[in-house]
Amino acid sequence: MMRSVFVGIDLGTTNCKVAVVNRREDPNNETVENLNIPQFLSGREWSVRGVPYLPSVVYFDDQAETYVGQYAKQDMFVRRPERTVRSIKRLMGRTWTFTPFEGMNWSPQGISAIILRKLKDAAEKQLQQPIEASVITVPASFDGRQREATLDAADLAGFDRDQVILIDEPTAAILDYVVKQIKRRVSYISFERPQVILVFDMGGGTLDVSIVQTEPQDNELSLRILSRSRYTELAGNDFDIRLAAYLLNIFEQNNEQQLADMPIRRSREAMSTLLGLAEDLKVAVSKRLRESMVYWEDLSRLEKGEVRISQSAREIQYGEEVLGQVPDLAMGYNAHFERIWMPFFNSDPEQVTTIYAPINSALSEAFPDAPDPRQHVDLVLLHGGMCELAVIGAKVQAYFPNVRVDETPDLMNSVARGAAIYDVMLNGKHAGTFGDIQMREQPIFEAVFLERYRHGLQELVPKTAAPGDEGEIPLKVPAGRPSRLPLSLYHGFRSDDPFVTLDRELAIAFDLPPKEGESIYLGWRVLEDRTIEYWWHPEDGGPRPLRRVASQGRDLADDIQDLSSQRELLGHLTIR
Repeated sequence: MMRSVFVGIDLGTTNCKVAVVNRREDPNNETVENLNIPQFLSGREWSVRGVPYLPSVVYFDDQAETYVGQYAKQDMFVRRPERTVRSIKRLMGRTWTFTPFEGMNWSPQGISAIILRKLKDAAEKQLQQPIEASVITVPASFDGRQREATLDAADLAGFDRDQVILIDEPTAAILDYVVKQIKRRVSYISFERPQVILVFDMGGGTLDVSIVQTEPQDNELSLRILSRSRYTELAGNDFDIRLAAYLLNIFEQNNEQQLADMPIRRSREAMSTLLGLAEDLKVAVSKRLRESMVYWEDLSRLEKGEVRISQSAREIQYGEEVLGQVPDLAMGYNAHFERIWMPFFNSDPEQVTTIYAPINSALSEAFPDAPDPRQHVDLVLLHGGMCELAVIGAKVQAYFPNVRVDETPDLMNSVARGAAIYDVMLNGKHAGTFGDIQMREQPIFEAVFLERYRHGLQELVPKTAAPGDEGEIPLKVPAGRPSRLPLSLYHGFRSDDPFVTLDRELAIAFDLPPKEGESIYLGWRVLEDRTIEYWWHPEDGGPRPLRRVASQGRDLADDIQDLSSQRELLGHLTIR
């Protein structure tokens, strides 16, 4: 049955968003709507209207009740950190356990499922219908194990796993951008020639840079990721922390007391308030810079005239007790913010915690032999909440003086919007299209390699493989007539990629030990959700399943048991 509601979910490290295309009344509707997520706000105040994002923070109030969103982030992460989880996305695919109460062990898939169920429930209530299908975004850097963990989380949350598709975040951002561009008289996206687009995605938790090549053919567009950044730890939170450290110095000088001398709960509350104030100041200076800078090139105007903001005094409290006060502040961008954040704008290539390190990393991987790889870039596309700080775009423009720098249509929501658009393209009335845009099936992004003893890595799955593609390679049984043949698969752009990463470990279990030198075959197929299925077969036999070795050498049965336990825990949990 053809669907009439299409859902895209940006499952972010810091915040999550949901976008929908609703075609129940108009089968040709192309409006992408961002949904508000009802949730408890700071002070445990319930917001029926909600906000257009859900902080990726989960607090366990007791064994049967959990809170997701603003209240968990702003209140309970400080007061009860031992029962609160944040940035779970960074742990997907790993063996990790969170135990808020004795006997209650949560995996990354389980925590992510709680967040996804909160998003799913909000969408179902607003759309007044069950939601079983969705396109969920993942970082371009996610390997096979991390992607499967995301699908596991969606399954645990109540989605139909067979109807969940994953799409890389930069691809989703570009999709939303292309849809908007195609409607303009002057478009920066060409359907006549290939282009290289650098996607600079800076959110609260990570900074990801991807190099994407567009490949137009017969009025269709395909997007191929050429490379991604390796240094992704710098993000909006780091800007907040440095600014909070500056405010802490002012607080300690103004009140003649040290945070380190306070009891632990008081110091946590004080630091939380300072971080909140730092975020407020960052938002304020972002707005003032937006008002002052019409174009990225206007960065030079800041050197001639100061951009100033004021902040009234703020009391630091613990319950009803006043711990001290941050006095009235009058701050200028050049005099304060630029100096506080200067380490992040250091262009020294040896420094890795700068906005330039991920750019250089992605460029050098995509164009390893180019003297200046920036010359190969046709367009730089900014996305993510931190890009609201106009200085980020200005610094990037200065780094690419001869390249057009533009923003996605919605810096906070374009990834979710692009995911919803992709859902329409895959499952809508006219497959592969959205309005005037036609999109071919997207490839898997990175190649998969088989480790061959004494022979290095051999390509098994090419990075150009798309859903429906399949293939196989021949292998020889080694000496010793083994009953089990282990297989280690890695993913990367090239076999000599210095950052090639272990993807998964599999094993062939023989019913009878084969003869040395006997030929067998290892096969693969890219599924519709862009994950890869593997099998093997003897020379004269049909396909047989591979035994999957789970994380840290455990048998797959252990992981299946883990998912069953997570499902049981979720069945007794109330999510607020």
